[in-house]
Amino acid sequence: MMQIMSQYFYHDLGFNTDASDTVGQDPRNLLFNDVLDRKKGYCLTLSLPYLCMAEKLQLPLYGVPAPGHFFVRFDSRGTQIDIETTDQGKIANDNFYRQRYHLQDTSSFYLRNLGKKNVIGIFFNNLGNIYRRQGLLEEAIALLQTSVDLNPYYAEAHTNLGNAWLQKGEIDRAIVEQKLALRYNPQMPEIYINLSNAYIAKKDFPQALAMTGKALAMNADMALAHLNRGIIFAETGKLPAALEQYQAALKLNPRLAEAYSNMGMVYRKLGQLDRAIQAYQHALAIKPRLVEAQINLGHLFAETKRFDSALEAYQNAVRINPELADAYLGMGNLYKRQGKLQQAISAYQKAIAADPGNAAGYYNLGLIYANSEATVSRAIRMFHKCIALQPDLAGAYENLAKIYHFHRGNVDSARYYYKKALALKPSHADTWLNLGVIYYSSGKIEAAIYAYRKALAIDPASEKIYFNLAVAYGEEGNKRKEIEAYKKVLALNPRHAAASHNLAIAYYYEHKYDLAIRYCDKARALGYPVNPKFLQLLEPYRE
Repeated sequence: MMQIMSQYFYHDLGFNTDASDTVGQDPRNLLFNDVLDRKKGYCLTLSLPYLCMAEKLQLPLYGVPAPGHFFVRFDSRGTQIDIETTDQGKIANDNFYRQRYHLQDTSSFYLRNLGKKNVIGIFFNNLGNIYRRQGLLEEAIALLQTSVDLNPYYAEAHTNLGNAWLQKGEIDRAIVEQKLALRYNPQMPEIYINLSNAYIAKKDFPQALAMTGKALAMNADMALAHLNRGIIFAETGKLPAALEQYQAALKLNPRLAEAYSNMGMVYRKLGQLDRAIQAYQHALAIKPRLVEAQINLGHLFAETKRFDSALEAYQNAVRINPELADAYLGMGNLYKRQGKLQQAISAYQKAIAADPGNAAGYYNLGLIYANSEATVSRAIRMFHKCIALQPDLAGAYENLAKIYHFHRGNVDSARYYYKKALALKPSHADTWLNLGVIYYSSGKIEAAIYAYRKALAIDPASEKIYFNLAVAYGEEGNKRKEIEAYKKVLALNPRHAAASHNLAIAYYYEHKYDLAIRYCDKARALGYPVNPKFLQLLEPYRE
């Protein structure tokens, strides 16, 4: 009877295996109406005609799972016949599947006869996995959870559910499902890889590395294990070791685009930008829709001032996925760099529309709006939105401080935001300088000097900071330190006319008239408009 059914399905009706998709990733091989129309499918859907016919004829035929596989079995009164539906209905036996999939007799799920609901559960697993790959995570999780509920010992359903939770950012849930998958099938190296993915996301690199080691112990030729080891080494700063692992992955699978893409990231960190570009281009030649490679290639082209190529890469990325905030940010940065501010604003707004939680979009809009008095109020709103999303971004506080300082003249608000910025980033000399200016203008000379000295400790080659410090010392009445500071300015920039002029005045009050005359004449030669009254004061001391 089984031979007659196989003859009918494969020879008379013309059903066959879709050799391009043996695991059911193509929806056409999963949806039964498409399978009937195309006369092509994979193991699960090619088993369904047998099961449907057997139900009609009341034959004891059952669906039977194996890891990543499905076949049918005739089972009646001690007689078992396994039928391999991907091989024209070839007769097999359980030993064939045990050896092929490294199965133990103790499995509570694999090689067991399934009921109708259990078969539906396997179908839900495959359908859920298709939704997961398309990014439809809510639908995927619902289907995969149903699959797990129908088949609690089904390792593939647990590992696929774990992958869906990981894509959704629920790392701990992902780890729980992957561990359940391993409990039910500890001989499946792919599950160890999936668990390593979750540990990588959790930044638990020792555990992630251990999982890849277990996968390789089962299958030394597993390219994905080397790929993940490369990611782990790259994340922990072991860049040469990361490159070795990516190269090992490519030796096993020369079309593993992700390995080339990750090599691009490592080469970029090593400063080998041309190699990084080549690696990303290799990745895209294999997998043109790999958006991470498109975006990173855009960043590299922008970094190397190949702006047209950068823009093309970003545009390719949003053609693949119109919701990619990073690509719009890249475009905005390009347009801003080229002075195309309206186009930059449009790109940043698209980045925010794609990801309302994108602080960088608001920050960059704030920078553009802060350049015009007419849009300063918008800039303030943008920086406040940025801070609400990323409270530790020092630049947002600093730019708010500058707006209140230079545009609004609101000294109290400016001082508040400069302090907030410095609490987050105390190594920024310009912020200390501006805070010093605020203190000086408020008559707090000692505080101003403290701020200027903090700025100098960070940037000891800044003539601007020395000049402000000299002015503050002069206001304090400390002529010795005032003179020292002005001399530092002139050592850094001998053509600093204002420093020469102020130094001349300082020497005059110290009764060092020859030096006062020398620096006054230098200031005049540099074009400084010296007060005629000061010239008159110096005149008696000229020879």
